[in-house]
Amino acid sequence: MSTSNSHPSMACQAGAGLQARDRSGLASASGWGFTARAPGLTRHSYHAKVQTPGRSLGGHARPGPGSHCRAPAAAAAATDVPPTADAQRSERTFDIPGARVRVEVVTRAPCGTQAITVATDKPGSLLLHWGVEGGAGYEGGWRLPGPGARPPRTVQYKQRALQTRFSPAADGGQAVSIELPGPEASDRLNFVIKNEGMGEWYDLNGANFQVQLRDGGGGGA
Repeated sequence: MSTSNSHPSMACQAGAGLQARDRSGLASASGWGFTARAPGLTRHSYHAKVQTPGRSLGGHARPGPGSHCRAPAAAAAATDVPPTADAQRSERTFDIPGARVRVEVVTRAPCGTQAITVATDKPGSLLLHWGVEGGAGYEGGWRLPGPGARPPRTVQYKQRALQTRFSPAADGGQAVSIELPGPEASDRLNFVIKNEGMGEWYDLNGANFQVQLRDGGGGGA
């Protein structure tokens, strides 16, 4: 996998922060009921299972036991991106044991910055084990975004994946916020979740969770 460093282009207003946990017009996170969605908001649900330690995930190894395009880096707690006609939003929901995981993607035009929130109501000490496909310098497999696109509380696991610790969210759950500006914008997000306290891995029936970040997508930018 390759890593890359990049800086966002001008002219895309990010607003006061990264992603919204309870954004006006989007799904309500209260009680994880998801009772309302804005027109055009895409949502799909998938079921996951617990992965035993040491098993590979979807062919990708994991460990055993002045610019307006980019908002300032922040922890994964809730912040707002004002809805605009230039922002495209999509949502995916996955079931994990006793909880759900919601992935929201906001793509801001014209710069194409991707603001991603991975949120869950699962308690405990959780790590997001993740990488992307596509983007600058993509050579196949999981690409690891450069340091400027890595959220706080992120460490690199060998050359295979990034691991980001979930942080408390305003709705009482936990979340990780990822922002991929400019050339770091990617085609797909791949991830699994590690529950450190339980020694469990949550995945999609032995494969990685995968979320499409943009249409098409056949390689690097």
